[in-house]
Amino acid sequence: MAESYDFLLKFLIIGDAGCGKSCILHSFIENKFKAGSSHTIGVEFGSKIVKVGNKTVKLQIWDTAGQERFRYGALYLTVA
Repeated sequence: MAESYDFLLKFLIIGDAGCGKSCILHSFIENKFKAGSSHTIGVEFGSKIVKVGNKTVKLQIWDTAGQERFRYGALYLTVA
């Protein structure tokens, strides 16, 4: 079944390695706090549909790896 929404917003979470980017993504998508997680390799992706006023908004959230060697992938995501 296709999802129906009025707007699509894309967010890119960036930051230093180990600062909690994946935990923020998991907490928002699953509504549960994740005390610890392994390091992200490349990128992780999550999406959630929320109501804002009388509109339906789909949020696509990209969680990037904080290690320097993966930063070029994050740069590609911002351009694509």
